[in-house]
Amino acid sequence: MTGIEQKHDPPRLSSVDDPSMLIDWLRRTGAETPVHFDPERQLCQVFRHADIMSVVADWETFSSDDRHLVPQTDGFQTFTKGNLASLDPPRHHQLRKLVSKVFTPRTVATLEPRITELVDRQLDGFGTGEVDLVDTVTNPVPALVIAELLGIPEQDRAIFQRWAFDMVGLGGQVDVTDPDEAGDAMSGISRIMNDMNEYAFDQIAQHRRHPADDLITRLVEAEVDGMRLDDEEIVGFVLLLFLAGHITTTLTLGSMLLCLDDNPATAAAVRGDPDLIPGVIEETMRQRPPFPTSKRLVTRDTEIRGVPVPEGAGVVLWLAAGNHDEEVFERPGEFDPVRSPNQHLGFGAGIHFCLGAGLARLEARVVLRRLLARYPGLEVDRQAVRFYGSTSIVGPRLLPVRL
Repeated sequence: MTGIEQKHDPPRLSSVDDPSMLIDWLRRTGAETPVHFDPERQLCQVFRHADIMSVVADWETFSSDDRHLVPQTDGFQTFTKGNLASLDPPRHHQLRKLVSKVFTPRTVATLEPRITELVDRQLDGFGTGEVDLVDTVTNPVPALVIAELLGIPEQDRAIFQRWAFDMVGLGGQVDVTDPDEAGDAMSGISRIMNDMNEYAFDQIAQHRRHPADDLITRLVEAEVDGMRLDDEEIVGFVLLLFLAGHITTTLTLGSMLLCLDDNPATAAAVRGDPDLIPGVIEETMRQRPPFPTSKRLVTRDTEIRGVPVPEGAGVVLWLAAGNHDEEVFERPGEFDPVRSPNQHLGFGAGIHFCLGAGLARLEARVVLRRLLARYPGLEVDRQAVRFYGSTSIVGPRLLPVRL
């Protein structure tokens, strides 16, 4: 500990600890201390839904550009230049327009046949007995979908999939309330980022020479207020879309199976009525959001719920805690697929609401529908499930199921 009360430090998790331990801690801590500022760490933790929404709405006071909170390497700087998650208006609005057309409901809906084909192809490879769904379905399917959208050559998609998986493994070792741990993890992430950047620069050059009907080509040809994007901005865009479009869905798919395993009556109802699947997805995002936090940088002295927070401090928004706020969600500990309204923060909020939320929902719906249709008796081998052992990533790293 570094001088703050232990109750304000999230629990240390191992690979066998279910993230529900973290959720329980968040629910208790948020009820007792909605906002906690640690002057030694210069870190403010925010737990309540209303306070989180207030912070994300005030981007001038709470900036998303938190780059100085983690060590900056060349690879990381290149990535963040076009990373929407680290940009504030007006640049954020300008760049978001470029890719928003790719993720309209109509455009996303056209992808369903291809996603179904990819899911069925993965399921066709199943044998009998027990399989790891992360390795066979929840990791490869989202990676293949987003790689196709971007225009990554088929022979290279396994490389991108491995890079993303390795980065999540490193990021999953970080305690979000400990800046020193973030620094340690960044050295490993930076090495992977350098390889990804080099590859992305090469793809940009190839798409410039040989345009195609894909997202990289659109970014190469796009103009923002009459100006072209530079290659570093395109790299940041490409890698963000791949990582966010892949990993968020991978984690959500695994957590969805765990939520159903925890709630057998709901699982039985879903098998009988697939129309319940969209509600299962939303409730999974509420109960087990893949990324339980979001960070901000304070640009001027301010306060949150009456707690003074100085300029330069970091803010950890506990989205997972907001998802269990009793002031917003009745019986937040219950898994309720027909909960309405469900104002969860699993996809973020405000101007940084997940651009690919519609695609993630579609992939989750197709995967669960096809899995239950083929394997109605599917059971999770709960003793063999392994997690990231992290406060920054929620989802299984290993998900064995009996077919």
